[in-house]
Amino acid sequence: MYRSNNCSAAGFTLVEVLVTLVILATSLAAIGSLIAVGVKGTRASEEHLTMTQAARRIMTSLPDDREIDVGTISGESGGFRWRLDVAPYPTALVNPAVTPPWIPLHMMLTLQAPGGRVLQIATVRLRRRP
Repeated sequence: MYRSNNCSAAGFTLVEVLVTLVILATSLAAIGSLIAVGVKGTRASEEHLTMTQAARRIMTSLPDDREIDVGTISGESGGFRWRLDVAPYPTALVNPAVTPPWIPLHMMLTLQAPGGRVLQIATVRLRRRP
């Protein structure tokens, strides 16, 4: 049996090791950016959910429909600044000769988070005609 003492056939060359390290670094950078995007999306979703819950809490704590009038109401709740703009809802399709028992009001709630993000919710409420 013939044995060779040629060491050049064993192991990796420096170029092969460097190419492997470059591929590994590129892969880790891509995975890191995917994780960062996922974390950012999760934070945005959580903030949107928190703002939606705050808006729902504000809308349910408003005065009774008979007490809400056209104009602007503002305040602060749980660190969120809010403004409610109430205006008559455009009723061009309603026959002006008929007086319905309800008055539709267009309500636009603008909610601002402590971080500056803004959420707007538009809805319509019916108020019984006096």
